[in-house]
Amino acid sequence: MEKEFGEYIELSDSLRKGYKGSLLPITIGWSLILKEIVEEIPVLFEVIYSKYSGTYYEIKNQRLMDFVPGYLLIHILEFKKNFEDLESILNSKNIKEKFLPILRNYSSDFYALNVNTNEVFLIFHDDDEIDLIHKTPADFLLTLKKNYEEHVYFLDEDGFLDYDEDLEFEVGNKYNQDIDFWNE
Repeated sequence: MEKEFGEYIELSDSLRKGYKGSLLPITIGWSLILKEIVEEIPVLFEVIYSKYSGTYYEIKNQRLMDFVPGYLLIHILEFKKNFEDLESILNSKNIKEKFLPILRNYSSDFYALNVNTNEVFLIFHDDDEIDLIHKTPADFLLTLKKNYEEHVYFLDEDGFLDYDEDLEFEVGNKYNQDIDFWNE
């Protein structure tokens, strides 16, 4: 997973110079923040936060906000608040499983990891259901990397990260064939 994550960050930075630098510096004590929430830190979070701190919710340069179009990589210093926001949404849906947020948008929708199953879900704040999108974090990272390589992601005329939604579903289905979400 470390390799895919590193390649994804490099692809992001090659399209948007400065993106990689916007995720730094590493926050000392990042693991203590996560240990307050979960006993064992999932590998995906070790891969991310051992190298980068993430993006502050109130980032000044909005061209560097997106980890994927519309979603930021949660800054470790804002992780606990995002975890609480996600828990509140899940409680309103009567979902009792534990999830850790990975990405968030400004509408309070999340990409999140189910701690028990190690699956990645897309959770919309205003939808009763949650959507399984990847069986593993490795599938998640591979699919995101392929979104760059297969030109799903691109810069719009204003220099913001954008995507081709139809092509995203094609790529998603190609690398996650057994996931219903990508066949909709």
